[in-house]
Parts: sequence; C-alpha cells; structure tokens
Amino acid sequence: MKIARYHIPLLVSAASIILSACSGGSSSDQQPAGAARAQAATAVAPQPSVAVSVSPFKTVALAPTPTSAVTPSKSAGACSIDGIGGAAVDSSQGSYQLKKAPPALFSGWIVTGEKQDPKHFLLLFKGNDTFSAASSTGQARPDIAKIYGVGAEQTGFQFLVDISSVNAGTYDVLLQESGANGTVVCDPHKQVIVTD
Repeated sequence: MKIARYHIPLLVSAASIILSACSGGSSSDQQPAGAARAQAATAVAPQPSVAVSVSPFKTVALAPTPTSAVTPSKSAGACSIDGIGGAAVDSSQGSYQLKKAPPALFSGWIVTGEKQDPKHFLLLFKGNDTFSAASSTGQARPDIAKIYGVGAEQTGFQFLVDISSVNAGTYDVLLQESGANGTVVCDPHKQVIVTD
C-alpha cells in the first residue's frame, strides 16, 4: 500500500509530461510551422498603392456637325461661360485663344426660357464650320437660383472640352438646348480662337 501511494503521484506526473509532449509537439516541430506562417503572411502582404492622377472633370469631344442640325428656332434662356481654358472669363474680353491640346476646361451655367435647368445641352463652336459636343448641367449654383428660382439650383456645368478635331479658326461659343419649345440657343457672347 505504501508503495502504491508513492508511485501514483509519480505516474500522474509522468503521464502529464507525456500528454503535453504529444499534444503540443516538440520545440523542433513548432519552428517550421512558425516559419511557414511567417512566409504565408509575407506572401499576402498588401503592396503599396500607386497614386494615379484622375481628373475630376468629364471630358466631351467636339465633333463636326452640319450647320443645319444646330440652327435654332429661336433665342431664349440665359447662360454664361465663367471659365475658358481653366481661367476665369473677363466680362470685357470677348475672345480667348485655345490650342488643340490638351483639353480645355469650360465652366458656366445655363437656364431655359422657363427658368429651369435644361439638364442636357449642346456646346457649340460655330464659325465657318460647326462643331458640337453633348454636355450636361448638375453643379449647384445657388447664386443663379437666387436670380431665377429653385428650378435653377443645379444649372452649373464644368467639363473638359477636347478640341483636337476642331479646325483652326475663330468660333462663337453657343449653348443650345432642345425642349418643349423647340431648339433654343443661348449666346454668352464669347469667342474662341483655335490654334494648332
């Protein structure tokens, strides 16, 4: 009995040592597993992102257009070209020189004869030849809404104009919209001189 009493604690200690060795593995077994986990983590580490410059402005391309397709039935509405080529428009200056490349930034606003936002309109360059590009409003213009009312809140526009297909020459810049009252043109009284 005395022998069993002394040997049982030793057997329990030995059994717990054997069990821990079986379940946890030896220290030499853990080293390769840890190294494998480190390699896996390195393999899926995210790569640093590369900064890409993206213009926040939509680009529209002027294309040759038959003059008969853009002849308005009447003049109406109100509009303004506030910026040409990224520079603010001086109200006393009528002509602005533009090179065919890169695209030129145009900004402004347009309101229909009913004091509403037309949503869509054509930007026209009209000279010896005519060129047009479909454009849209959608920029908040609280200053214009104060004058024309709530229907004119989103009448602003700002977009890049690709003029690479435009022939060198002098053009009137016009904004044309088509609605319930037919084709209507608004003349902001600005000209561009396109050079190569």
